[in-house]
Amino acid sequence: MSSERLPPILDLEHLVRQTFADRELEQEILLLFDAQCARLLPVIARSPERRERADGAHTLTGAARAVGAERLASLAAAIEAGESTGAVSMSNGRLLAELQGAVDETRAAVAARLAEPNGDARQAAHSPRWAGSPKGAP
Repeated sequence: MSSERLPPILDLEHLVRQTFADRELEQEILLLFDAQCARLLPVIARSPERRERADGAHTLTGAARAVGAERLASLAAAIEAGESTGAVSMSNGRLLAELQGAVDETRAAVAARLAEPNGDARQAAHSPRWAGSPKGAP
């Protein structure tokens, strides 16, 4: 048995640093990430095009790393590398099951974080702050 310790499903310290401890921003980013997971998994699993599967895995890798979901990011990166070179294919049921499991675990951790007190995640979903000035600026 390996003594190597796996990273957490969702590294909350990383997430808090990435969002400058702004809970509203954190919730908004987690909602976007959750939607990306739901959109990208079918692309990675079922697209007939190897390049689309690799691109989907690449996008998922970056999104997962941004929120501190390193286990999911590592798996998606391995899938991207394999799909890009042809060394692996999502037709391999074991890989697909691993990816699905990692996505499910990560989305459950995201849902739990969003359910914690300190703000309403649904409100954050309807008030994006990407279109201009920083929070609090006129």
